[in-house]
Amino acid sequence: MAYTPKTAAQLRAKSGTQAEILAGELALIATEIGNDQALASGKIIVGNASGVATDVTMSGDATLSNAGALTIAAEAVTLAKMADLARGSIITGATADNRPTALDAKTSGKILVGSGTDLVSVAVSGDVTLAANGAVTIAAGAVDETMLTGYGVDGLHTKRIARATYDFAVDGGTVGDKGLGVTLPDNAIITRSWYSVLAGLTSANSTATVALSIPTDDVAGIAAATAISTTNWDAGNHEGIQDGAAANFSVQTTAARELTLTIGVQALTAGKLILFCEYVVLE
Repeated sequence: MAYTPKTAAQLRAKSGTQAEILAGELALIATEIGNDQALASGKIIVGNASGVATDVTMSGDATLSNAGALTIAAEAVTLAKMADLARGSIITGATADNRPTALDAKTSGKILVGSGTDLVSVAVSGDVTLAANGAVTIAAGAVDETMLTGYGVDGLHTKRIARATYDFAVDGGTVGDKGLGVTLPDNAIITRSWYSVLAGLTSANSTATVALSIPTDDVAGIAAATAISTTNWDAGNHEGIQDGAAANFSVQTTAARELTLTIGVQALTAGKLILFCEYVVLE
């Protein structure tokens, strides 16, 4: 709308002092002049150091197109210009709307893992645990046969030793087979065996017999069935049948086999031993 000059009567009819009335009219005139002022494409009006409206091009960390689109320059948002972020947190995409969000990554002993959808902070578990100082601990009994270097290729391999315990207080002493809870893998051959009797084996009248064996595959076993009255089952260390000589190796297993102690004739009333078997696996 164009400015319309006021008549003397119209000016006198306005409320306020003469100075206030004049200022109001001048403001209307200034607005009209500003509305009609030409402005080059993409420029904005900014008051300069002298307080004068000046047309300038936006620059620095952002630019402005003549369509009003504001563009932030690459690498312009520095850490100093970012909002505060909780200590120990990182920025990640939100689950629902992909908006940046803070992820608490400081919980002691946790690591960041991709879940297939999100980045999550989780504790290391399973066969190992992780302490806050980076120390990794392998769980007892976690390294089994499947985790060892396979024998299918030539090279240096780890020695395999199976350890199994019979304890009357845990396993009982009834006549029959007592699986010792340790299983040799398929295609295993015992090359050396020995057992340590920690507490002498006893029965009501010492007529019980005891044997150590590999069920199904090896008739000779590890220690032949003999009466506990013999020195074979006294406290101390005793050789098994496999003494390191190739002729005395066990028969190759045809499937996974559990090391077994067999009690015969009469139930045991006490005793404890630990069996050790060195073995290799042919693949």
